[in-house]
Amino acid sequence: MNKRSLHYNQLSPREMQALYLLICGRSTREMAERLQISVHTAHHHRRCVYEKLNVHNTAQLMREAFLEGWLVRREDSNAARGDRRPRHQP
Repeated sequence: MNKRSLHYNQLSPREMQALYLLICGRSTREMAERLQISVHTAHHHRRCVYEKLNVHNTAQLMREAFLEGWLVRREDSNAARGDRRPRHQP
């Protein structure tokens, strides 16, 4: 297990949700709306994620997400949801 994975395992379930939304490009305000929490609480979750993953901004977070393989292509995420439509329609 590498150093990043150890930090990732320290995230609470709510911080995991925040991480997912951050990776999806959501703002703190959008995160608050999606999770039905205050903007202040969303900001707190964001800070905790950054601290536990030892990053200082979203660019660094995205780099970590890429290195850890947390990012999936849209086609892969559609397949994971059971969407078996072909990518290209003739």
